[in-house]
Amino acid sequence: MNPITQAIALGTALVAGAAYKFCDSHGAYGPTQQDWRPPASEQTPDDESAIDKSIRHARTKPAFIRHQAASNLVRMGTPAGERLLELSDGDTDALALFGTDLIEIFGQFPDVAELRTRLWPAVESPEFPWRPAAMRSLVWAPKIEEAQRIAPYAQDPIGPVRSAALDGLFRIAQAAREAGAATAPEHERKFIDAAVRQLDDEIDRVRWRAATLLEARGHARALYWLYEELLRKDTFFERPTGLNARYSAMGLLADIGVDIGDFTPELPTEKPEGAPDLRDGFPTSNADALASIRKQIEERVIEAQKKLPEDLRGLVPAEVSPRVRAATLD
Repeated sequence: MNPITQAIALGTALVAGAAYKFCDSHGAYGPTQQDWRPPASEQTPDDESAIDKSIRHARTKPAFIRHQAASNLVRMGTPAGERLLELSDGDTDALALFGTDLIEIFGQFPDVAELRTRLWPAVESPEFPWRPAAMRSLVWAPKIEEAQRIAPYAQDPIGPVRSAALDGLFRIAQAAREAGAATAPEHERKFIDAAVRQLDDEIDRVRWRAATLLEARGHARALYWLYEELLRKDTFFERPTGLNARYSAMGLLADIGVDIGDFTPELPTEKPEGAPDLRDGFPTSNADALASIRKQIEERVIEAQKKLPEDLRGLVPAEVSPRVRAATLD
């Protein structure tokens, strides 16, 4: 970086920092930016505890610091959970002041079980501003008996709530199976039914999560739905939504262990007419890479179907829906 660019970057950072500090101290960014300290009569500048300091940082600082401060509170364990319980004694309006980073850790204090119960009214209230965070917190370690209560939220109007609820059903099904519970088949089927519905969700990130969770439970057919995302060509005004989806699907398939080979999201799915197979040693299309990926998925499906109980085979459709297929068309 040359000296002029460095100076501009430094100046921009200083101005942004000053602006943030102003907005922070004046609460201009809403309830999660309000400074939270004990009343002045109870406080001297140096008496703020480590727990209260982390709580304040998790509410008022920039995003990466908020997340780190919330993680610190989880590491502090039960005393931090008890302090959050003390401060969260109120209705959902009061709970909203905590912001997403704190709400998302309410479910991570097993010795302060009452703290977690504060989340249900938040999830159930359509007016609560951080419902996705509240649901993610609830399903961090869901109870098997909560399956019936969580299941309806897999069809919630808000996409991240739907996706978090599916995570909860997945974990409950897994816990029931590991515990040898008599209800394990029921919970497995409840998860599969919800996940299959979400494969056709209007939000692509919800679809992707459903596909990866189904694959993790042995339903490799869901990978066909991720494969279809590699073919997307759609745009939303000036946003290259199809290109972004191709990058995301490529990463998800690679994480699962599919060899993506030379697949390059920027290349066309088929070789342009008259173009050579290679240009300067590199493919001119994704045709060969896609064929290889498709073959790997087909092989995985064959092997996975053999391992699934007979009553669970064929529950995930191999053919993608018209909604998903439409995004792959010119």
